[in-house]
Amino acid sequence: MVAWTAGVCGGAAALAAVFATFAGRGWRIAVFVLAAIAACALLVLIGTGFQPASLWLKEARRQRQQRREPPRRVITDRWRYTSAAFDVGTLANLGQKAFSHRLYLRPTEDKPPAVRFGVFVACSPLADDEPTAESLRSCMRDCLSQPEIMNLLVKLTDIDVGAEWRSQPGRGRSSLEADLLSPDGSGRVFASALLLLPEQGIMRYGKDRAGAELYLHVDLPMKDGTPVRPGLAEWHDRFTAALGFAGLLSRFLNGVGLITSGDPAPRFAVQLQARSQATTGLDEIVDFGDLAVLSPRKYSMQYDGWAVADEQGKTAGAVSRRFLTELCESTGRTGYEGTLADLADAGSERGDAKPSDSRKGSRAALIGGLCGIAAIVIGAVIIGFWVSAPKGPTGTITDPPNGATNVYKHEQLHVSGTAQNIPSGYRLDVFLQFVGYPRYYAAADPNIAAPLIHGNWSSTIFIGDAKPIILWLVSLSPTEVNLMNDEVSYQSSGYPTLPGTRLASVSFTANASP
Repeated sequence: MVAWTAGVCGGAAALAAVFATFAGRGWRIAVFVLAAIAACALLVLIGTGFQPASLWLKEARRQRQQRREPPRRVITDRWRYTSAAFDVGTLANLGQKAFSHRLYLRPTEDKPPAVRFGVFVACSPLADDEPTAESLRSCMRDCLSQPEIMNLLVKLTDIDVGAEWRSQPGRGRSSLEADLLSPDGSGRVFASALLLLPEQGIMRYGKDRAGAELYLHVDLPMKDGTPVRPGLAEWHDRFTAALGFAGLLSRFLNGVGLITSGDPAPRFAVQLQARSQATTGLDEIVDFGDLAVLSPRKYSMQYDGWAVADEQGKTAGAVSRRFLTELCESTGRTGYEGTLADLADAGSERGDAKPSDSRKGSRAALIGGLCGIAAIVIGAVIIGFWVSAPKGPTGTITDPPNGATNVYKHEQLHVSGTAQNIPSGYRLDVFLQFVGYPRYYAAADPNIAAPLIHGNWSSTIFIGDAKPIILWLVSLSPTEVNLMNDEVSYQSSGYPTLPGTRLASVSFTANASP
């Protein structure tokens, strides 16, 4: 529109000048008409160009101010709930993000229930030729393998041992995508991630991107054709863990050389999506327990929750509880206050503490002196109890040492170390953990484990794969030993949490061959 109006204005003005210069008086009317057209086109040009020019000036002023001022600190541990889509920008379109894997091309009626998370962190754009797209894809896979994400995925769905993140074919540096695939080559997808980065010269929605966006999609598990229904407490834990993605994304951006900023503030979005043919809506993936239902019955197929980082905001647990409050409201539940109040500490808003006045300084000094004396007495008592109390169990792993390079795949590895203060009836055991995967495998012979003789223990374990490994030494009570023996399924698939009391650990990488 602006270009067309400018063309009309310039053309009319040029014709008017030509006629006025070289034509006679008979062309005077044509000159006036062309001049009038040029004037009208000029007014339209001014009117249509005012808004773009104003936006350009504001953006230029903002960029100059950012260059003069240091970047604002990135807040990722305090959040403010919002119901306004405008506050979270493009994260409000969380459900419209398209992933490339062919699995997501299924008809709508064949798609399982799913959950999506999205985070935004402001940062500087990619410039020059570094880092390369291949380097960014590698860093992205490392980021997705961090415990903040993998621990949440284990809670959300069933993941095979050895599952790895695989990057999608190259789409440049500004749009990176990866899938968590099964190691058996079946192409089963456990989760997909999409990372959008700002890059100089690449516009989005008519303007430069202000930061990076990370999206995570997970299809929720089905059992015998029916979705698994976690309770409100489990969803609270999942929402709380997902709010930690902002801090992870901020560290990733700094690691690849992009400068993060708190202006605009980080944003978070979550979306729960039931199956299109579900007759009970979100009730098929959320167990609301015995909460009463308002009449008439209300079924919601989708829930969206949004939050913005705010230094004066609340903890992730508190915002997760607000998400659940809105989820209960959207499905017509009532009487949920007591249930949500029993969840983990939700935190509170920060506020400025005001010092109390004291009318008499001498009284304040007396109280302060008495408190100081009481603190000294209490401290002395605590130190006495600490010195006289029996020491807790301790242990070390001396072989293999931390960072060992002489460990190989399919090796019967002899491990040993020391331990002290192990209670009577307790036993030592060793567990293997593959780095980046939150599962722990009992590595020693269950009949003898790691016997302790004169302060020294030893055992023989089998190294099954060439991967980075963490070796854990733990102390197990008789109750914990019995519990491990009863949990048959975990003996082969690995324990989701490390049993017993942690005493020591070492890390090393098993080589494929000598």
